[in-house]
Amino acid sequence: MYSIQHHPGKFEANPSQLLAETVYNKTCEGWGDSLGDTETFGYFHYVEGKRYGFILNEDGQGFVYVDSYPKAEAQAKWKAIEKEYAEYCDKIEDCYDIDN
Repeated sequence: MYSIQHHPGKFEANPSQLLAETVYNKTCEGWGDSLGDTETFGYFHYVEGKRYGFILNEDGQGFVYVDSYPKAEAQAKWKAIEKEYAEYCDKIEDCYDIDN
């Protein structure tokens, strides 16, 4: 059920809690690509649809933020996050990719 009112919870900061919950559920099912972790760099997940791409970010407190972009823009933003993560990993020794 969709509600215009925002309710406290892990998805409360999103304009559409329904969209955020849907993308989050897809990431839990293994859709898309992920990197990072919630305690240091941040956990990011990319899910691509037919026309849009969705970038999910979960912080160390369990709050989930989802941004949606036209597909090409989402791919460019995801590449930028991957590059930033690679640079972050170069600076520390215990960096890992959660997909591996």
